[in-house]
Amino acid sequence: MSVLDRPLVWEASRVGLDVLFGLYRRRRDVMRRWGLLDGDPRVLDIGCGIGQYASVTAGRYVGVDLNCAYVDHARRRRGDARRTFRCVDAAELVTVGDRFDLVLMVDFLHHLPDEAAVSVLRTARELTTGRVVSLEPVTEQDNRLGRWFIENDRGEHMRPHGELLALFEAAGLAVEADEPLRLGPISTRAIRSVPAGPAS
Repeated sequence: MSVLDRPLVWEASRVGLDVLFGLYRRRRDVMRRWGLLDGDPRVLDIGCGIGQYASVTAGRYVGVDLNCAYVDHARRRRGDARRTFRCVDAAELVTVGDRFDLVLMVDFLHHLPDEAAVSVLRTARELTTGRVVSLEPVTEQDNRLGRWFIENDRGEHMRPHGELLALFEAAGLAVEADEPLRLGPISTRAIRSVPAGPAS
């Protein structure tokens, strides 16, 4: 087990990156500017990790992740009556008819090969009544430190910007907004999408 697989170590690393680069603050700011957090939306956070986006809404929040240690940590630290965390595949929520105003995926798709990433995006499309938002790093980095972060990330499927967008199209999601989001030395993309009908 990697040291970063320990929830407390991972949380400490995330806090440090937020202080240095605005890892969480700047992403929340984009969602607010887009109006996605208005009116206490119901939010599903796929790949929620330790649940650091649980506070984005005063409405219902559900975080799902397949790392049960992270989910247990999130449940202890952030869980309450309106914020729940489950160690399940998001596809299980489709079968029970659950739906959300916003489906969020942060630093998630680069951990999945293309076929699995498209499958998760299709699941997100089925689970939303509103928008699917992905916040992802890309391989295009214009400085040495940014390239170092990308090359040493735990995700094995870091993609160029164009390949990232192609996943949305393959999943039947139409990209409404696609903005660069600089996090310190790291170039990332903020992508807002809507269901575009049946996936191909």
